[in-house]
Amino acid sequence: MTRVIPSVTLRFAIDEVGVGSRNVGGLWQGGPKVEMEEAMGQLNMEPVLMAALRSDLLAADWTVDVVEGLLSPMALAAMDRDQLVPAALEMRNQTSPAAVLTMVFVLAQPVRAGSFAYAMPTLGVDGAVSLGIITTEGREGEVWCNAVLDLRPHTAAIPVGGVTERHQWWVASDLSQAQTGRPPREDYVLGIASASTNLLRLTMRDPVASALDMGCGCGILTLYLSTHAQKVVATDISERACNFTRFNAALNQVDIDVRQGSLFDPVVGQSFDLITSNPPFVITPEAVRTRTNLEYRDGGMVRDNLIPLIIEQAVAHLAPGGCLQMLANWEVGSDTKWWQRRPTRWVEDATATLVADGVEVDAWVVQRDLVDVAQYAEWWMRDQWGDNVERGVWNAEYAEWIRDFAKAGTEYVGLGFIAVRLRRRKDDVEMVSGDLTVVAEYLPEGEPANGNAVKTALNNLRTPRDWKNATFLRRSDVREARYYVPGQPDPELVRITQGCPGGRDRSVSSVVAALVGVSDGELTPAQVIPAIAALLGREESEVSLELEEAVPELLRSGVLEEAPSPEH
Repeated sequence: MTRVIPSVTLRFAIDEVGVGSRNVGGLWQGGPKVEMEEAMGQLNMEPVLMAALRSDLLAADWTVDVVEGLLSPMALAAMDRDQLVPAALEMRNQTSPAAVLTMVFVLAQPVRAGSFAYAMPTLGVDGAVSLGIITTEGREGEVWCNAVLDLRPHTAAIPVGGVTERHQWWVASDLSQAQTGRPPREDYVLGIASASTNLLRLTMRDPVASALDMGCGCGILTLYLSTHAQKVVATDISERACNFTRFNAALNQVDIDVRQGSLFDPVVGQSFDLITSNPPFVITPEAVRTRTNLEYRDGGMVRDNLIPLIIEQAVAHLAPGGCLQMLANWEVGSDTKWWQRRPTRWVEDATATLVADGVEVDAWVVQRDLVDVAQYAEWWMRDQWGDNVERGVWNAEYAEWIRDFAKAGTEYVGLGFIAVRLRRRKDDVEMVSGDLTVVAEYLPEGEPANGNAVKTALNNLRTPRDWKNATFLRRSDVREARYYVPGQPDPELVRITQGCPGGRDRSVSSVVAALVGVSDGELTPAQVIPAIAALLGREESEVSLELEEAVPELLRSGVLEEAPSPEH
């Protein structure tokens, strides 16, 4: 039975699709007495030391399951709320190597040098200092060890080629401001946050020859790509982030080509089958940016213009049949029903040249959240300041955010993801002209999408031309609920739900419910439309038009799939 602990800082989540991602984490308010300005710059990455570190972590059996077994449900729940005191208290009397490693690297508590040496007998204290993962200090006649970076176990279950592969990794990143008691430095490298987990879940895991992780950060997306791509390149404008990715790749014995540079500059002239990006998309007011600019979240562009630039450059680096998958946000005015205008135009502009050259392009734009600008500002101010800010400073900066959005006419920010795929030309035959199909959907409810849901949507953005004479199969996870007014023979409301990842929950008409109900791979819509019309007392033309509008969404969402032809 899988245990799921939903968390932001504990960052433990099992993706229902099979891309399972479990990560033990948390933030300790006291924090080590270490000047973080020097952290990571001292990473040695000497192969002998890295091998010793890996050997000790394996010997300690330092895994997610083991760490969870060391802590009570209360302590784990407190970690979910950024409170590590209960966990630290429970760990104080535990002396196993796994407990010591958790104390120093996850809870960011100083430990005696003797305890650290016991937990890491091969690397030792001197080796860990030389490697750059701890510092030491003398206190009351004893030597104590403090973590310089955040290091934690991570368990991944990744479906590749129909088989779920399980990996046990360790992932290093910067200590957080809750651990250090100070706001993050400008080149701070974030660990596995909720955005990373979302993109890990959304990424299609088909085997590919090459993959690029643009804006790699600590390298967690890169590690996942390495499980199904023959060659993986990771880039980031931050040399510090590149160092973390190199460190994590070496520690986990994964071959990654890491290159420092802005956007796609490090891969000029190269193309990839899959490009993923969790870019620094936060829309920061210029007045705020001049005081501080956190690289991991702010790309330095005006407003939300970083996203269209990435799309434009990414599609130019896609191989035939390649796909871009990225997280994004976009500004929305007062009329939220038109939220899709900006991201749709970005895709249209970025792919115009390809389409003119005869390439067929499919794009799926999904908005999962729509937040007002005040909430958006609060999110990122707390991310920057935490509780370490005076009320007057908070209010002044809050006003800057609100004024900046008001000046731009922005009342909301949409958060979601974009997938753009280039279709391969059949038999390498040149096409006279290509085309672009873009579908933008707001999906605030239902199960979070995964790679399979993205693949299903991309494969079904184009409705079969002769849909009336096609045969469809209803997926096994589809369920129907009908709601009646007592005493009435006909339902007032019909809802179709899906249990799979990415599954939706929506109200449908009786016409649509009828088609879903008879879709067993035998009958075509053309055959059942007359019967549906007669049963409901409707004109056949009306029923046909309603189904023509409904079938695309039913296919995209995976409620229906085309039945294989008899010869297959």
